[in-house]
Formats: sequence, structure tokens, C-alpha cells
Amino acid sequence: MTTFKYRFSTNEVHKSRGPLRPFWMQNIDNSSSDEASLKQLDMEYFASDSVHSDDDDSDTDSEGIEAKKSSRARSRKVELEDEGDFSNQDDSEEDDDDPIVTSDKLDRVLHLLEDTIAEDPNIELQRAHEFNCGCVTFDGQPCIRQFSDEEIFDLRISMQGLNEGQKDLILLAIFHTSMNTSELIFTKGKKKSELKECIRSRNIYLVKSLRVCASAFRFLHVVSKNKVSAVQQWYREHGLTPRRKKSGGQVGPKPLQYEDITRIFRFIQNFAEEHALVLPSRLPSSKGSYLSLLPSSLSKSVVWRDHYKEALRATEFRAAPLGTFKRLWQQLCPEIIVGLPTIDLCQECRQNNSLIVKTVKCDEDYKLSTVRKQLAHLQGVKVQQDLYRSQVADAKLVVGSGNMKLGRNAPCSRQCDMHYSFDFGHQLHYPSNPVQPSPLYFLQPRKCGLFGVCCEGVPQQINYLIDEGMAMTHSSNATISYLHHFFETYGLGEESLSLHCDNCAGQNKSRYLVFYLIWRTIHGLHKNISLNYMVAGHTKFSPDWCFGLLKQKLRRSPVSCLQDIARLTHQSTVSEVNLAQLVGSEAQEVYVPLYDWQSFLGEYFIPLIGFKKFHQFRISSEEPGVVYSSQSPTDQEQEFNLLRTPDTFPPLELPQQTPPPGLDARRQWYLYEKIREFCSDEGADHTCPKPTVPNPDYCAGLEEISSTAQKKRKANCKV
Repeated sequence: MTTFKYRFSTNEVHKSRGPLRPFWMQNIDNSSSDEASLKQLDMEYFASDSVHSDDDDSDTDSEGIEAKKSSRARSRKVELEDEGDFSNQDDSEEDDDDPIVTSDKLDRVLHLLEDTIAEDPNIELQRAHEFNCGCVTFDGQPCIRQFSDEEIFDLRISMQGLNEGQKDLILLAIFHTSMNTSELIFTKGKKKSELKECIRSRNIYLVKSLRVCASAFRFLHVVSKNKVSAVQQWYREHGLTPRRKKSGGQVGPKPLQYEDITRIFRFIQNFAEEHALVLPSRLPSSKGSYLSLLPSSLSKSVVWRDHYKEALRATEFRAAPLGTFKRLWQQLCPEIIVGLPTIDLCQECRQNNSLIVKTVKCDEDYKLSTVRKQLAHLQGVKVQQDLYRSQVADAKLVVGSGNMKLGRNAPCSRQCDMHYSFDFGHQLHYPSNPVQPSPLYFLQPRKCGLFGVCCEGVPQQINYLIDEGMAMTHSSNATISYLHHFFETYGLGEESLSLHCDNCAGQNKSRYLVFYLIWRTIHGLHKNISLNYMVAGHTKFSPDWCFGLLKQKLRRSPVSCLQDIARLTHQSTVSEVNLAQLVGSEAQEVYVPLYDWQSFLGEYFIPLIGFKKFHQFRISSEEPGVVYSSQSPTDQEQEFNLLRTPDTFPPLELPQQTPPPGLDARRQWYLYEKIREFCSDEGADHTCPKPTVPNPDYCAGLEEISSTAQKKRKANCKV
């Protein structure tokens, strides 16, 4: 038999109470059993005057409580004695004065307590099965038998996970619906219509709309009798209000009333209607949509000091403190935020909102026209974003139905539709250090471009790391080359392709990108392709999320070379959302070739008239060279045939490669002389190697020195 040794101290009982164990079981160790020690423990716990409830309120006098304690202690002692004799074992510890308690007897004592939970779920389930409340109100059986053992176990575990304040609220709600607190009641017997004064309120205990006795109620809710009495007394005196203990801290002398809180909420709403910019899409720093963006020149403190307090100065209402004002703002109006200075906003939204603010003194027709203009713009943005969300959701369903991973897959090997998003990110600089040395702040480290293609269905993003010596321009040749490499190396082999990108002209929104997609459908690399451009100013999508995760990791990690950036890209997420693909090394070793797609495709296709005004393009292999365009997903499509010569298609062969430009001599020597000292020993030879070409600044200095010397010699000869 497993035994435990317990050092009992009534002064430390209340202070060491744990969340899942009764406080008299906190310091139990292995030892042998002793019947006298167990009985002594039982008598000290149930009869000691030093163990008392934490509740300050009670509806009974001290003498009645002591009498009930003594009676309960005697009855429970008899129950323990009826359980049988304890086996005696030798104490193996050095301290022989400590009382010894066996584990099985402790479990039996635990059954007698209503406001404790056992650590072992099996023991707690057994307690739920063996508990007997002592009443016979349920068809001659205890009322707790109305519930199954699993229901009793779940309810007790749920109540144990709540804090004392949450338990008080639950008990107050139950007593609010079951207690009769009226001052007058009808008499029983023959004179039923007569009223008399209510001397003592009647308590009815309900659990899941079933009536139970007081003992079963306390056991199910894991509360003591004093706890129930204190909450009932509070409800009689204060009604349905949050309960506060007498020793539970102090409340401010002037707490805010409901009218004060309502007044703050209305002020914030009215202030936002006048000064805020309404956005139909979310921001990277916010999870919600349809935000109201205040100007970056404002802050919550400025609004409170210069507007809120000034508005209440001429009234008799008092102003809330700054901390309370900010807390209520965050709780009641989380969609109203202050914009950051560098946030990317829609220019049309800003202009329309400025017009709306300026039309305060204009006629109603002009006001209505400006509001309708902004509403039409927001509705168009919402249509575009709904299309993006629906295509992403469909892609997740496709990936969820089959085992798909990014990798080399044959073109059109899967009969499905997949969605991808791509964009350029802000360039990175290396070497870098979280504790940035002050001289590095004024220098120009080596640059690294960033281009990402995100497959939201998986989800994973391939981040193309472009060294400064490779092609650093964001031209359409670079965009198409990276997309082509992605489809060949990481594509899922889908038949139908859906693409989303921002509306940046020259890099993403280019006629050569449309030519390239037509080229893919002509040669059977895809059967159907849809290209969708997001509205300018409302272009926050998945690649921005992955770029943000990568930059958060880089901001806190030292970087010395391009391989460090690739390693940190993989480590930026635990679930491997970000993956790295090097375009080339620092030594101009090419891993992702750059092709001259503009010269290659320009010979076979003609430009699309009015290309920049369209946002949706649809291409099919059944109609080679034909593209269907529209300004919105809800608009009617227009058909265009972009082949320069009918029945003349571009070949399947790839265009001519463009060699990397590399670094000029002046840049190589700058990195070697100014930046190399900030690299680690392993990365210095990769990021800032010693150049093999002469230093142009040094050569220019020698030429200047030689020309000056020649002039001096000529002057001496003349003399």
C-alpha cells in the first residue's frame, strides 16, 4: 500500500491551498500508515476553531456555527471509524512525530468534502459515482442520481476552472431565479388569501432546471456551505450586483455610472464620423475589417485632452480620467484606431472623405453625390476583396481534400483550380545586427531584394532572395522569370490557375505578364488562367503577412551573409510557412535564370488598348491568343485577340538568358573597406570579399598626383 506522510499545521492551512487539491493535502510525502494519526488529523480539521472560511459574510450567529461544526465533526468521525481499522507500518523517515496518512483513507476523507477536487480524474469520477447527499427526493433515491456520473464530473471540473468572482456571478444568477425575497407571503391552510410578513426567505436549489438538495447543490458547484450562505446574504441585501468581500480592496469614491460610459462611447463615435477615414479592408496591425482610421497627428491622449475634456467643460458632467478613457475606447470602439505615419492608404478614399467633410455647409444634392461616390468606391473594393477571399477558401478546400505539397509536378497533372498571390517586398540589408553599431547606421550595407509567391491553400510562400549583384530591378522580366521558375519547381500541377497581385504598374501590372500567361495556355502548361489586380490602396494580402513574419525574425537576429537570410527565412515560422529560394550567390552563381521575356513575347503579341483600367483578365487554352478583360468581377467582359499574326504562335523554347550585372569596382571596394568589419568571420569572405579589380578611387588619386608632379617639373624647367 502506498503511504504518505503529512506535516499538519493549522496556521499554514489556508495559505497553502492549491487549485486542484484540498489545502490539508499540500505537503504529503511517502511514509507508513497510522490509525491514531489519521483520527487526529480528522479531529483537527473538522473540529479545530483555527480553520475557518474565507467568506466574511454569514447569515448565522457564531454559536450556531460552532454547534453545527461540532455536530458535523462527530458525525464524520463516526463515518471514518466505521470504515475499518488502519494497518500499522513502521515509519521510514527521520521525523517520527509527523502524523501518517494512507492514500486510500485520504481518498475517503476527500469524499466527505464538497468544495475540493481530486487531481486524479479517475478518483474524481469515482467520487461522482459514490457521493450520497442523504436525501430521498428523487423516487426514493438521492436527488443527485438525476444526473449521470459524466455530467457530475463535467460540471465539477468546469466550476473548478473558474475563479471566485466568476463563481459568485453564477451563484447570484441561480439565486436570482430561485430565491423568494418578497417581504409578504400568503398563508397556508384555510386562510390562503391572507398575507403575512416573511420572516425567513426560502431557498430553492436548481441545477439544469432540476431541483436538488443543498448538499447536492454545493457538491455539484464545488462550493462550501459558508460560501453559499454568504452569496445568499449578499443577494438579499444588494440584489443582483457583483459581490465584494469586506477585505477585497477598495472601490473608487466616484465610480463611473452607466450614463458616463454611454457618453464616452457616443463621443468617440461622433468624433470618428467627423475625422476618421473609413476603410473596407483590414490593416496588417489589426485583425478586424471596416476600420475607422484617425489621422496620425492625433492620439488618444490628444483626443481626451483637447476634445473630450473641452466638450465637457461647459457642461455639468464630469470627465473620465485618461486611463479610463483609453480602456473604454479599446473595449467599446476597437475598430476606431489612429493611423501610423507610414501607412499605405487609398488616395481616392482620402479625397472622397475630405470632400464629405467639406460639404457641411453645401446643399443636400452635393452632399449626396459625394457620399454616393465614396460608397460606390467602397462597394467596388469589397467586391474585389470578396473575390480574393472566395478563391483562397476554394484553394484551401482543394488542398484539404488531397495530399498536396509544393514541389515539382507535371503541368496539368491535377484536375483542380489553385490560387497563388505574388508581390515584391521591401529590400533587405546585410550584414545587420539587432544591437546595431552606430557607424553602420551611416553606411550602405549590401542589399537583398525580395519577391514572394504564396500558395494560400497549403499555406506556404516561396521567398526569392535577390542579391545586389543579380537583377535588382523590379521589371516585368524579373517578375515573369521568378513566376516561371515557381511554376516549374514548386507548382502543384493544377489545370486552372488563379493569380492575385497588387496594382503596381511596370512590375506586376504589365502587358508582358498577360502575354506570358497566354503563352502558357497555348502550349498546354495551364488550361485556364485568371489574373486579378487588387485596387490600389487596398492591397493587403497574404504575401505581406509572410514578409512581415520574415522581417520580424531578421530584426532580432544577426545576419552576415545571404545564407543567414535563407536560414532565418525558414526559421521565421514554426510551421514552415516561409521558404527561401536563392536567385544567386554573392559570387554571381545563378540559381534562378533571368530571361528576356519582353523581346521574346513582343514579337508575337500586340498591346491591349486601355490595359491599365482593367482589373480582371481571363485566358483559356480553347481560344489561343484571346483574353477577356473587365474592370470589376461584376462587369461584363470584353474580348481581345492579342496575336500579332493569326495562327502564328510563339515557340515553346525559353527566351535568351540575361547574365547578372554584378557589382562595379567602386561598390566592391566600398563593401570591402567599410562593411567587412561588421561581418562575422564566416560570412566576411562571402559578403565583402577582397576585389580582384583595381580601386578606381586609388587610380584616380594616382593620376591626379602624377599630373600635379608633371606640372611642377614643367614649371621648374622654365625657371
